[in-house]
Amino acid sequence: MKKKVLICVCLSISQVFGIGYYPPAGARALSMGGSGLMLADVFSPANNCALMTEMKKPGIGFSFTNRYALKDVNQVAICAVLPFKKIAYGFKLLSDGNNILSDRTIGFSFAHATSKQSGFGIGANYHHYNIRTYGRASVITIEFSLVANITNKLSSSFFVFNPFAARFKDCPGEHLQRTFRMGLLYKINKKISVVCEAEKSRTFRTNIKLACQYQLNPKFHFCIGFSSLQPQCTFGIGFKHKHYTIAYASSLMQAAGSSNNLSFIYEIGK
Repeated sequence: MKKKVLICVCLSISQVFGIGYYPPAGARALSMGGSGLMLADVFSPANNCALMTEMKKPGIGFSFTNRYALKDVNQVAICAVLPFKKIAYGFKLLSDGNNILSDRTIGFSFAHATSKQSGFGIGANYHHYNIRTYGRASVITIEFSLVANITNKLSSSFFVFNPFAARFKDCPGEHLQRTFRMGLLYKINKKISVVCEAEKSRTFRTNIKLACQYQLNPKFHFCIGFSSLQPQCTFGIGFKHKHYTIAYASSLMQAAGSSNNLSFIYEIGK
């Protein structure tokens, strides 16, 4: 009974926060309504591993999110990408909560660009949930994604998390849910792009995410977005200088207040 309570509480956290079942990592994704599915950057191992091959340089990223001014539900994400010509390897470490209620994930991923128009990615994750009063539970999952450049301006992607509904090691009768995500990216011009993403799992209703990014110049970008699960508006700004990128994102949900994220990216090499 305690294990079932533990799992139910852990699986409800994302919906309470209004971020969907598969929360994104990085300020840019968070500032675009959580629509990280179509964004290629260092945080792709946590958002969509198929896009790692679009990275030109190895890089590492750190992201910190404070949700609704509650220090006990902070999220920390550390990601790294090692790209080659047509393949790339990724790593992610995600941590939510504190020593009383926590969700920890570590994952490794691989991506291959099968052509200039298409590619795929696959990842493996180890999840560990803990509630001090009820105990611990862990599970291993996989994820798979496809990406396609339909035209020079239009791209699409499909992502599935936990396709085989992996069961918890310590509670064989319970399992993490499958989650499906589909997205479109349309580049209006060199400076403006728009994103539409839909996310669905069995428990949660479909989460629609809409966003727009404006690249003011090679150094500055601005983003706005909307997420429908627990309706909230998001915005953010980023600055890049040589190998470094720093970005800030904020979201506002009427029922709970605001969340803030600060991300830092370092790209290695010339």
